[in-house]
Amino acid sequence: MGSAPARLLSLDALRGFAVFCMIEQHLGVWLWTGPQAGETRFDYPGLVAFNAAAGIGLPIFFGLAGIGSALMVATRKDGVEGVLVKRGVLLMALGYLLNVTAPDWFSWGSFFALHLIGFGMALTPLWARLSNRHMAVAITLVLAATPLVQAWLGTPDKLHNEHMSDVAMPGGVFRLALAESQYPILPWLSIYLAGVVSGRWVALGRHRALLWAAVSMVAIGALGHGLFRVMGDGLHPVLARAFVLRLGFFPGSVAMLCLLIGGGGLLVAAALRVEASYRLSSRHPMVTMGRTSLSVFFVHVWVFRQATQPLGLRDALTANETLVVIFGFTALWMLVTRAWAAVGYRFGAEWLLRTVAR
Repeated sequence: MGSAPARLLSLDALRGFAVFCMIEQHLGVWLWTGPQAGETRFDYPGLVAFNAAAGIGLPIFFGLAGIGSALMVATRKDGVEGVLVKRGVLLMALGYLLNVTAPDWFSWGSFFALHLIGFGMALTPLWARLSNRHMAVAITLVLAATPLVQAWLGTPDKLHNEHMSDVAMPGGVFRLALAESQYPILPWLSIYLAGVVSGRWVALGRHRALLWAAVSMVAIGALGHGLFRVMGDGLHPVLARAFVLRLGFFPGSVAMLCLLIGGGGLLVAAALRVEASYRLSSRHPMVTMGRTSLSVFFVHVWVFRQATQPLGLRDALTANETLVVIFGFTALWMLVTRAWAAVGYRFGAEWLLRTVAR
């Protein structure tokens, strides 16, 4: 496969953008008091549109995690697959630690972003032995299985947090991890796998292949949803599950995942294009924020999800106050991480991963 390129700061910056999206989307839900009497959310188009657009944040993390894993494997260093397996297991352990330290949001059996990335990373020896063609088959199987399994389980058309955390349902924690928690294996593993393929192309400098694949996935998602819109009630229920698009991610559909995979690929291609013409600094605020994405994930959950309830700040701010907190916290984190970069982000969650699994 050849040697992987030097660290791509554009991908760190893109991860920083994803961090901002994550902060915006979560704090926009947790802090805003919501519409007043006689109003709807659409009376606040700026905040609603901002929050909806920021939904791309966590899917970007999944794709970038796959890219990073593929770039590490591309170095062909001895033991690199074992390192990724260890990091994957540790990420899943950190995910379950977050479950028990954020009981206001998760149950012990919730399957969220860290669990999904860790699961994909822990299976690196399998993905490393599959060709790109076989990886495309794996992505297709994950997407195709999603509406079938959802129909078999009777997954509701809209999932709420109580359902996505309910380990008392038949199947319990395995049901949640497979299909019905926040980011279950079906269908969200497809984004990680697409990231692995993208990372191989990046390692080889095949940016055009990445671009065309992204455009193709957007087209597939759009055409699938177009079929749903045209056929309406005449579409088989399983196909309707596959191609529906809803406001909100849960449960994920094939059309949604294709659009997210394609959209994420276009953002990666754009970031690489920027890096080719613009020299990024390792101290750039978006880069330092991206390098601490795991740390800020824990901090923002503990501060703004867990701590706001006893302080009476949950669902208590106006739209403008919420935006001030979002941008204020983002600016503060940028300042902290710029200074933190001088010591290699020592004692952060990313440092822990590197230290435990070098």
